[in-house]
Amino acid sequence: MKNWKTRALALCLVLGCALSFPLGVTAATEAGIYLIDLAVTDGYDVTVQDADGNAVSAVTADLDGDGSEDTGYKDAEKLELQFAGIGAYQYVVFLLSDGAEVPTESSIRYIDQKSGAAEMDFTLYPDQMRKEGDYAIYLADTGAYQQVASFTVVLAGETEDILGDADGDGEITVLDAVAVLQYCADMAPESFVASAADTSKNGTIGVEDAVRILEYCADLIPEF
Repeated sequence: MKNWKTRALALCLVLGCALSFPLGVTAATEAGIYLIDLAVTDGYDVTVQDADGNAVSAVTADLDGDGSEDTGYKDAEKLELQFAGIGAYQYVVFLLSDGAEVPTESSIRYIDQKSGAAEMDFTLYPDQMRKEGDYAIYLADTGAYQQVASFTVVLAGETEDILGDADGDGEITVLDAVAVLQYCADMAPESFVASAADTSKNGTIGVEDAVRILEYCADLIPEF
């Protein structure tokens, strides 16, 4: 076991964390991350955008698997919040996760502030929009604090795990080897995919799987 650990650490040092080889994910049609159940308070407007700032078109389908149709936005990257200002006040906007109503270190996904104007415009860049769960946008001004929008992020469609993609981000990188080592130390990340981490397909996950992932990233083996 010590030899495996030594090899893993040595390869990590040699390879660094810059290696990244994106792979296509085999998935059902329209599978992906969707923003659904967007609800906006009167007087406010929220536009769902892609990475380039273009509005994302809504689709209608059963995206959360409950048997009813949902209106959703696929692969949302940004949210633009617009509303009429009420004067030269300081506005603070929060995007909170997990149904939280009060900003905390664990619930804040984005925070920004601006001085007041006749027309206010915030662009929110959430840092975990690929994490399923409930989200809400809150706005603070002149002492008031209120929820102005809410939505849910879901993973729709059946996806096939990529062998070696231990952290479930759709790529095989050195970070997947790190995830396996964390698992071995009982510190697996929340996104850990056990079926993808078992690269040797022997029913167990060990340091040897991390080494195989590193060897794959370095083109030392063609496949698992």
